Amino acid sequence: MPVSSPLRVAMVGCGGVSRTHAQVVVAHPQRMTLVACADIDQTRADEWAAKYQAQRTYVDYRKMIEVEKPDITILATWPVQHEEQVLETLARGCKDRKSTRLNSSHLVISYAVFCLKK
Repeated sequence: MPVSSPLRVAMVGCGGVSRTHAQVVVAHPQRMTLVACADIDQTRADEWAAKYQAQRTYVDYRKMIEVEKPDITILATWPVQHEEQVLETLARGCKDRKSTRLNSSHLVISYAVFCLKK
């Protein structure tokens, strides 16, 4: 099924694992585009954005989600951070019912179902 416009992808975390995810996104420009990335280190975010052609950078992923309203949010951060980041992403995305990649946590799935029923 052809995609009419590329899905807008946001990356949270610009460290090692993010590179693998970014390579997949940039390999499919007709399907996905990197609209933004966020990292607590602004220099790292800027360098990452330049390398993978992300359009904007942020140091606060919450602000990135609110401003960019991505279709897909990739969490390339430490696993211990995922639950909070998924919940924060869902809370900011529920207003627009955007899709979000989910962790397998029961709490996260329950919250996602709640958001989709709004």
